[in-house]
Amino acid sequence: MKGTYLSKRSVLSICGMLFDPLGMPTPFTVRMKLLLQNTWERDLQWDEPLPPDIHETFQSWLDEVDTASQISLSRPYFLNAETEPAEIHIFSDASPKAYGCVAYFRKVTDGTISSSFIVAKCRLAPLKKLSLARLELMGALVSARLAEYLQKTFPWITSDHIFFWSDSQITLHWINGDPLRWKEFVRNRVREIQEKTNRDHWNYCRGKTNPADKLTRGLSIHVLVQDDVWWHGPDWLTSQNLSFNNSADSEINETDIADELTKNYVPVMTVTEHYRNDFIDNLLSITNDYTKLIRIISYVFRFAANCRFPESKKFGPVKADEWVRAENSLIRMVQGGKFQEEIKDLKRAEIDGVLNSRFLTPLSPEFDDFETLSSGHFLIGRPINGIVEPLLREIKETRLSKKQKITKFSQSVWKVWKRDYLCNLQQRYKWKFKVNDVKVGTLVLIKNENLPGTKWLLGRISELFHGKDNQIRVVNIKLPNGTVLKRNVRVVAILPTEN
Repeated sequence: MKGTYLSKRSVLSICGMLFDPLGMPTPFTVRMKLLLQNTWERDLQWDEPLPPDIHETFQSWLDEVDTASQISLSRPYFLNAETEPAEIHIFSDASPKAYGCVAYFRKVTDGTISSSFIVAKCRLAPLKKLSLARLELMGALVSARLAEYLQKTFPWITSDHIFFWSDSQITLHWINGDPLRWKEFVRNRVREIQEKTNRDHWNYCRGKTNPADKLTRGLSIHVLVQDDVWWHGPDWLTSQNLSFNNSADSEINETDIADELTKNYVPVMTVTEHYRNDFIDNLLSITNDYTKLIRIISYVFRFAANCRFPESKKFGPVKADEWVRAENSLIRMVQGGKFQEEIKDLKRAEIDGVLNSRFLTPLSPEFDDFETLSSGHFLIGRPINGIVEPLLREIKETRLSKKQKITKFSQSVWKVWKRDYLCNLQQRYKWKFKVNDVKVGTLVLIKNENLPGTKWLLGRISELFHGKDNQIRVVNIKLPNGTVLKRNVRVVAILPTEN
């Protein structure tokens, strides 16, 4: 194409002619892609003639294209895939111009170790300049995605036999750490790498032996054809005793990664509390003096509180409230360690009491009979009344004990039950079809948001009041003590067994 008029359009056209799914001559083709990117950086028009320097560089690249036909690789990779042990090793690297990775097979055939090129992937660095550390991380991400694809292509090679290599100490430090420490750009990519790969399989290699370095800087086709490191990997890849190094030779300088640390990073740990007999025994082994033991526990609690709230530290002798807290904590630990099964039985009994006290059906159709049949009648001949708990939903959790917090959560669940399930019992279907379920003598519950469910009043409807639309709007309800209450039908729940 010597003497041919060249523009950005013609360069892009030639770039589109390349078909290289395996990326074998990537160090050669990346030169042309970088040249095309250069035309965008200079803001050249589509049909504007290329500047002399770009024209000369592109013409030099075209002169080497014919030599690319000399590239050849042996196929197939395996004579017997099921019997030949094989590993996949993926090298990643980056430069200010490009980043990418290259993968190799390392296999043993008749006791001989060999390595061969599989595929290479390369991406140009974005026009918006990024730090070299971020580009190295993006190269590692391309490696992780390529490994996921290769594992699907070669299903007999498990993830335990896929290894990753990088010459970036910072990238390895990021991958082996907590993603939440870093800013969003690094955090998202590190998280994806950790999801797709085993972080223990990321290793450090020196830049001089990293074949991926060639695809980030570019090579002439004549050098590439003769480059054994590109086609087979570094020499140590075929050594008998391949050594893995999960970290760089030197310590990471924190100043190198300080720019990527998030300002609001707070490590999160899950703490599970156990009541263990050996812990209690260890406490009792310190001293058999009860007063001294309570004082020790009090100072432990004070130390923890002073660490959490340094602006309001406590000093001096143990206060009365600290003494009570330490004593109650010791009692709970002893009871939890020695009476675990009994505590579980108490909780189960409370739950069973609620379940076995629910209404099944009225015992009698008589108007003055307000007793209902429950599961408790079959067990002890009467309802099993649950323990009445104080209403704690509106109290701040900081003022509640552990048991009260559980009670508060339980009351919140009951509130949802009353709002969602119990309202279904009140459906009148007045806009769909007529259902005459509210009638004199029906046994109903009277909802009261200020009382727990076990304290709601039970009564029978004694009188109906219709509105202007001839629909029942208000009812009189007779209670077991003879009192008659007038209530809106919205706060009346008919027992489901009445239908």
